[in-house]
Amino acid sequence: MTPRFALAALLALSAPGFPAFAQDDGGGIGPAPAEARGILIKSVKAMGGREALVRIRSAVMAINPKEGPIKERHVLRLDGRAMHYASRRKSGAGFDVVVGGGQAFLCDRSKEGKATYVEDLNGDDACEGAYERDVLFMPFLLVHLVEDKAKLSYVGRNSKGHHVIKALVTPPRGNRHEKPFVIRLRFHKDTHLLIAAMGVVPLGQDKGKKRYCEYLDYKPQRFGPATLTLPSKLRDKRGKELPARDFDVRWLLNSDLPTDLFVRPNVVRKD
Repeated sequence: MTPRFALAALLALSAPGFPAFAQDDGGGIGPAPAEARGILIKSVKAMGGREALVRIRSAVMAINPKEGPIKERHVLRLDGRAMHYASRRKSGAGFDVVVGGGQAFLCDRSKEGKATYVEDLNGDDACEGAYERDVLFMPFLLVHLVEDKAKLSYVGRNSKGHHVIKALVTPPRGNRHEKPFVIRLRFHKDTHLLIAAMGVVPLGQDKGKKRYCEYLDYKPQRFGPATLTLPSKLRDKRGKELPARDFDVRWLLNSDLPTDLFVRPNVVRKD
């Protein structure tokens, strides 16, 4: 399995019927104006507040696709924004992709879960995987955009009155595979919750394709003494060729992760 095949299975998403938006190179973005920063702060408060969100060390997104036999699971460790993606068939065989924490690789797995092949991702594939990771987990990154005083600009309201801002998302320190990118974030005019992320794939095999992700059907979820409001559905779009993918998602927060989850397996190649 090549890196591009694995990333295509992980990332290939699209559909017609979404709003159009122009390719954005980040021109003119600067220090966060009060209006854009205020929108982010309101969204963080609507999700459950800063104190609760900064306590999230890891988030597991279990995906239940509307169709197909493949099980998918994304794990994000906020420290270093390391993502582990697992795709498994009914037999148990499949592959993993790890991006973040200073590394990027894919690994084939047998039906018993044994690593059978490992390959490092090259620069563009690794950067594209990191971009997709941040788009999928964007609701959890909002508080960090506030904490890190990310560069923002206020775009305005769309035709439905929802607020749109531009944000410069920078890689965590030490993530040598990743590059900063600009993305547009749309927030609901009444609930203040993040409802969409819009951008253009900055590099990799799908460089230049429009990328759109909706965060839908927010529901309350207990997190220690706090109650968070998190999306229970995702709608993912990428380019023009493929239909949208709709997912029901379940979130597990601060669960115990296997110690070797992000460790690159040592696989001896057989002739």
